[in-house]
Amino acid sequence: MAVETYSGVLPLAVSSDGVRFVKNIMVPTRDGTKLALDIHVPRGEGPWPVILTYIPYRKDDQRPLTGMQNHWAQHGYIGARVDCRGTGSSEGSNDDEYRPVEQFDGFDVVEWIADQEWCDGKVAMTGGSYGGFTSVQVAALAPPHLVTIIPWNFTDDRYTDDCHYRGGAWRCYYDIGAYGCSMIGMNAMPPYPEYSGARWAELWEERFEQNVPYLLTWLANQTDGEYWRLGSIRDRYHEIKTPALLIGGW
Repeated sequence: MAVETYSGVLPLAVSSDGVRFVKNIMVPTRDGTKLALDIHVPRGEGPWPVILTYIPYRKDDQRPLTGMQNHWAQHGYIGARVDCRGTGSSEGSNDDEYRPVEQFDGFDVVEWIADQEWCDGKVAMTGGSYGGFTSVQVAALAPPHLVTIIPWNFTDDRYTDDCHYRGGAWRCYYDIGAYGCSMIGMNAMPPYPEYSGARWAELWEERFEQNVPYLLTWLANQTDGEYWRLGSIRDRYHEIKTPALLIGGW
């Protein structure tokens, strides 16, 4: 695996098939918080269209040279993945899922990517579960350079059709165990030390201090209402103007 630079700035790992891997580009959002973005760049000269995945599940813990993003790069697209605010190597705090600020961050990331020299101005979003829902939520905000979304196995209603309540009954297995506790642990993990530099310990301590269990908010909202409407798009599909392929199962 060789190392070179892209645009003379960022270190790159280059796979045997010529895909160049750029790690932790810090993308500014409208309030100054920076989100960590990885890109997989095809061989040859760009610019290229970009396929973006936007989730909170720590991109740095994945295998970068064998995943979806690397596959897309082998077929002429930049494969991109960004950590949500307060997760992975991104700055900020994360005290709940699908917050309005998270949705606006996604808008900002799409538009920032479209403005880079390596992008041809076309950005798509895709992902499953959380990444599918963020694709739909960001599309509802209508970023000018978002050309399509392909979400799969996502929800469109956070109260009636997600992992928290079904018919008003609390799904304690998901909220306490499978999802709620896993996010407490994941949100407490530090950013990638190689790229956070001397502030690594400080950033990790801040993350501990700001790590609020999602479960407390979910239990405080046991009936449908304004909290669950935030981010739900079942009644807002008309706001999505970009072409979309929505994939589910049974």
